[in-house]
Amino acid sequence: MRRLTTRRGIPKLPALGALGRVYYGWWMLLGGALGLMTVSAVYYFGAGAFFLPIANEFGASRAALSGAFSLARVETSVTGPFQGMLIDRFGPRPVMLFGFAGMGAGFFLLSRASSLLWFYVIFIGLVALGDAFGLSTTPMVIVNNWFRRRKGLASGLIYAGTSVGSAFVPLIAIGITTFGWRTACVLIGFASLAICIPASAIIRRRPEDYGWLPDGDKAPPASQGVAPVAVSAADEGFTFREAIHTSTFWLIAFAFVSRQLMFTVVTVHFIPNLVDRGYTLAQAAFYLSVAGFVGIAEQDEPHRRYPRIIRATMSP
Repeated sequence: MRRLTTRRGIPKLPALGALGRVYYGWWMLLGGALGLMTVSAVYYFGAGAFFLPIANEFGASRAALSGAFSLARVETSVTGPFQGMLIDRFGPRPVMLFGFAGMGAGFFLLSRASSLLWFYVIFIGLVALGDAFGLSTTPMVIVNNWFRRRKGLASGLIYAGTSVGSAFVPLIAIGITTFGWRTACVLIGFASLAICIPASAIIRRRPEDYGWLPDGDKAPPASQGVAPVAVSAADEGFTFREAIHTSTFWLIAFAFVSRQLMFTVVTVHFIPNLVDRGYTLAQAAFYLSVAGFVGIAEQDEPHRRYPRIIRATMSP
C-alpha cells in the first residue's frame, strides 16, 4: 500500500483536524491508556468475576482453574523477548493490532468452550497471548520513544488506564449474573474489538519519523546543517549488554516480577473469597474495583531513578 507523505517526504499522521495541533505523543498515550483500560476491565481485574461461574459449570476445583491463570502469566514471561523483537522489526502498531484481535477472538471462542480443557486452550492460546502481544511491552515502548523530559508524567498517564479499567468490573459482574458468563464473553469480545482496534490504529513507531523530537520538540531540517541537539549523559544510556550486567537492572526486574506475582494472585481470588463470605458477585466486584481505582494515584516512574538502564532494556 502506498505510504502517504508530505512534500518534504515526512510521513503523514492521521487527520485530527484542529486537534492535530496537539503533540501527537499525547494521542499515543490516549491510545495506550484506552487499551490498558479495556484489558484491565476484562482480563487483569475482570477475570476474577468469571472464576466461580466457570468453575461451577465445569465442576472444576479452584486449584485446577487457577492453573490456567498461572500458565497465562508464565506464557507472558516466555513470549516477552519475541514481543520485543517483533516491535523492533515492525513497530508497536501491528503487534498491538495482532494482540487485540487475538484477545477479542478468544472471548468469542470462550463462550463456546465445552470443557475445562478447552477453557485452558482458548484462555492461554488466545486471550492471554493476545494481551501479552497487545500491551505487555508496547506501553513502555510508546513512552520511551515519544517522551524524554516528561517520561515520568507520560508513564503515569498511560498506566492510569489500568486503574480506570477496574471501575468497569461491577458491570461485567452484573452482566454475568443477568445473562450468564457465556453471553458476557460475547459482549466483552465485541467491546474489546470496538475499543482496542481503533486505539491501536493511532499508534506510531517514533516521533523522528514525523519531523519531531521526543516531547514535541521540532527537529531542524537536515538541509540547514544545524548541529544535532545535545544529549545529556543520563540520556545516552547503556547498551542492552551493559544493562543486564548491572545489579540495578536485576533489582528492578525482581521488583517488577514480585509485584506482578502478587497482583495476579490477589485479583484472581479477590472476588471468589468475598463471595465465600456472603457477598454477591456484583458486590465483590465493586470492592475489587474500589481497590483497583485507588491505584490511579500510583506513580509508575522508575525512570527518574534509573533512566539509562530502563531505556537500554525497553526502547527499540
